[in-house]
Amino acid sequence: MSNETAGELLLFVKGPVIKGDRESKFGEDIFSHRFMFMIAKKEIPNAKVVPVDTVYKKDILLKYGVEDQSLKLPLLVHAYTAAGDRMLVDDPPQIEAYLEEKFKPFLRSKDPKAYKVQLDIFQKFIFYLKAKGEPEKGKLKQLTDELRRIDQFLTDNERQFLSGEEITIPDCQLLPKLFYIRIAGRYYKKFEIPDELSALKRYIEAGDLDESFQDSKCSEKEIIEGFKRYVQ
Repeated sequence: MSNETAGELLLFVKGPVIKGDRESKFGEDIFSHRFMFMIAKKEIPNAKVVPVDTVYKKDILLKYGVEDQSLKLPLLVHAYTAAGDRMLVDDPPQIEAYLEEKFKPFLRSKDPKAYKVQLDIFQKFIFYLKAKGEPEKGKLKQLTDELRRIDQFLTDNERQFLSGEEITIPDCQLLPKLFYIRIAGRYYKKFEIPDELSALKRYIEAGDLDESFQDSKCSEKEIIEGFKRYVQ
């Protein structure tokens, strides 16, 4: 299936919780950012992102003909035939796999280490964010060790991105995670990624320059508001 002949592709994502703010187009959600990033890199012409106010989720989904209210956000809906047959996917790994299988250019990485090197980073950050008192030092070390592993991987392989000079799926996973870590970490813990992790810093700078990454991220205010749940 080519991107040109595919039917309408809808990605329902969490809408902003901060009302009336022009910067807030989407709510904070690490998976939504990943999938919007992938869709933007694939340049799917008939793709549409639908922010959903969770208070009115039922009505919004019904407006688009989605009757199953048990489906979670993010939700991918793809009309894959002219007759209107649709695929509905709300499991994050399956959404990622579906986008990669159905739409070009393919973003998969041939290097399995590019996937593995960043698997634990976000969980370690959440543990650090929640930590208080003496345990905080240990959680900070664990987070820093994970960041150092990524930095070493980039240094050893002399790559701009995790798999080479182009953005692939592991980058669509990692760059949103690092964005959330930078914003929430700075606000709630005064945490900054250490300057000595120079390869990682260059990686972040390269990601920040990518238009698809910028267009698919939520506002910093949404992250700060959403991450209150981890520190209260």
